[in-house]
Amino acid sequence: MDKLSVLIAGIGGQGVVTAGRIIAEAFSVKGFKVFEAETHGLSQRGGAVNVHVRIGNVDGPLISKSGADILIALEATEALRNIEYLSNHGAIFLNASVKPPSLPKVKVYQLSEITEILKRWRTYVLDCNEIVGETADATQEF
Repeated sequence: MDKLSVLIAGIGGQGVVTAGRIIAEAFSVKGFKVFEAETHGLSQRGGAVNVHVRIGNVDGPLISKSGADILIALEATEALRNIEYLSNHGAIFLNASVKPPSLPKVKVYQLSEITEILKRWRTYVLDCNEIVGETADATQEF
């Protein structure tokens, strides 16, 4: 592997930054050169957050537009907001979760609309809430 660029997108409270750190640390432990950068993020729950992870023969932390090999969207609508970063040959790992935006007058997409827009890329839809057996409210604070 010469290089790999992974963009993780989601909303505050989903663990986007933590996921980026886990991926970066996993490759670093295996001896790869790794850069990681949180470029957007609100500490409040519900705000857009994304993390760039670049691995291998790279010189900086930020992924250029059309430069990501993988887009991991922890919230499906965030895939649409970040699709400009994905390369033509890239793959998308899409959580089936669609959260209504907290801003008024913003279009709410159905999962079927999102997957239709993303059909030109290899898109793998996962129901992450079902996988982890989550029954608690995702916004519940502990």
